[in-house]
Amino acid sequence: MRREYVVTVESESERRLLEKEARLYGRYLVDREPSQEIVERFVEACGELGVTATLESSAAGSGAESAQQGAGGYVTATAESGVGGLRGAHPGSRVAHPGSSAGMTRFCLAHPWSLPFLDAGCALIRPEAALRRKIYIMAAVLEASTQYTDKFLPADLPGPAFLVRVAVNGMIACVKAAIGVPLLIFVEGRRRD
Repeated sequence: MRREYVVTVESESERRLLEKEARLYGRYLVDREPSQEIVERFVEACGELGVTATLESSAAGSGAESAQQGAGGYVTATAESGVGGLRGAHPGSRVAHPGSSAGMTRFCLAHPWSLPFLDAGCALIRPEAALRRKIYIMAAVLEASTQYTDKFLPADLPGPAFLVRVAVNGMIACVKAAIGVPLLIFVEGRRRD
């Protein structure tokens, strides 16, 4: 039985921030500005999933969640509320608090070039970061759209060309991670200051 509930983005400023993030993540994933329809779907999906947008450095939850928030912006899920309104989190699991990415969000919006590197850094050392969740949400929204099928359907490449592409993409991923991990540590250090 599926539960029906409606979650909305609470404020206009949060909506505008999520729209900015949607455009940033869209450009990162498909190399072009996403349509307004895609931006609205992203905002709606974030509202449904309880993923918040904030530039405030202290976006702690309330009640049991804030009491259980640990170092690094992590919270321990409770059976009653999930994590920060993120339903489906297993009780006792450590998950990045949705508001813990304020510094990273602010840095990415000010320095869009940093997003691929921070994404790669998070993939290695902060896989549950809110930044990664939002990128996954945008990827799902884009993949479900017919406007961007050329970016998500596999290319028809002969064997050697496919192997070369895999090798080159692997090297690019390693370089991004090598730059991204120290950059992530730098951005997180700035967040604490």
